Amino acid sequence: MQFNGVKKGITLSGTTATVIAENTLIVPPGSPFLNYETYAIHAEKSYAYQIRQNSIQAATTHNIYSKGLVLKDSYVSETEGNAHINDNLFSGTFRAATFIEGNNSQVILNCNHYTNNPKNDWYLNETAMIDWQGECDLLNYSVSFANDWNATPGAEQVNIRSYSTHELRLFHDYNSHANEVFSDIPDKVIQTDCSDGNPNYVSGACAMGYDGGEWMASPNTDCGADDDMAKTIAQLLEQGNKAAAKALLQCVNQEWAYKILVGTYVSSRELDKALLELDKISNSSSENMQFKALFQAMIAQLSGDNSSGKADWYAQVVRETEAQGGMNGLLAQSTNAALFGNSYVRTSAPLKTDEADSTPSPAFVVHPNPATVDFRVDWRVGDIPVSALLYVYDLNGKIVAQSPHNATVSVRHLPRGIYYIKIDGFNQVQKLAIF
Repeated sequence: MQFNGVKKGITLSGTTATVIAENTLIVPPGSPFLNYETYAIHAEKSYAYQIRQNSIQAATTHNIYSKGLVLKDSYVSETEGNAHINDNLFSGTFRAATFIEGNNSQVILNCNHYTNNPKNDWYLNETAMIDWQGECDLLNYSVSFANDWNATPGAEQVNIRSYSTHELRLFHDYNSHANEVFSDIPDKVIQTDCSDGNPNYVSGACAMGYDGGEWMASPNTDCGADDDMAKTIAQLLEQGNKAAAKALLQCVNQEWAYKILVGTYVSSRELDKALLELDKISNSSSENMQFKALFQAMIAQLSGDNSSGKADWYAQVVRETEAQGGMNGLLAQSTNAALFGNSYVRTSAPLKTDEADSTPSPAFVVHPNPATVDFRVDWRVGDIPVSALLYVYDLNGKIVAQSPHNATVSVRHLPRGIYYIKIDGFNQVQKLAIF
């Protein structure tokens, strides 16, 4: 699938065992105006997902308001499964091709490719935390960390830029050595070259998190046969083998598996089976009780059971769950978005101010400013598209006037106050005062 110029491409919000594969995402520049942050993929409070074989491209020269892949707080618990990000191509002048914020301890990034001069291949903000990537294993050389970094880092371009207060450890093969590492806090990015003294690691093998082969399951599967059940389940779901995934989940006696089963059954509308799995989840924590109430309400809604005021009960459960925040809060928002078309905006922390480009000369200025009757735009650049439209926004982001860019714009009908001027094809926004 192709996402061309979509401001916010694909968003994972509190989801499990999702696969995003073989998409092309072309990301437009962002802007500080009206929370206009752009990204290709944003994964927040989700786990056991896979993002693989996607082409993520910067449409034009980017700024600090646009990012390729955003990973935000994708950690749930020690037992709830790794997320795998493999074999993706990041191309173009991203300020942050991969942006990491918050606790992402269970995210594995491997065999990704960065090209065409992104400023930062990886950008870790102050709160970022991920576990070590790769390992030096003499019995399995393919598990070493292997990334194809941007080949020509310089003073303004680095492979890994870390402002995090947590260590990042890389156990990499020879070809994946980060050419240049920058950190505000010394020694927070620690690299071990597995190929040092062992030529088997020179091949640059990409560990894909699993061997890529078919893994079949049956109701009699030995659940102890694999060290990472969530990883295997994600692979089965990717292959479209839902029957095997369900069979494996049914023999994993852990609550995270029950939760994935509930979501899987609901998505395939096997609602009776979903209710049976819900009953297996204990009431040992408020989070579990919240999860169960949310899905019970969701199942009632999907089954059309609105007897005895259940519709009102459903709405109340979702409202209360949303207000609690966390993973269940995001899940409630996603439910409302899917069933009722509600719209939610996902954002991440800004890049540090020293990541900003030097302030460019404005492409246009507005005069007179302040204005009382009308105003015009004075252009400071050439090659202005004849068809470019000018928009006037109020402080709430509502368009209150529009005009061809080369026309005189009347403001007689507008109340006194502050407005913003934006023109098609330009990131710049100018402030206009009307007296």
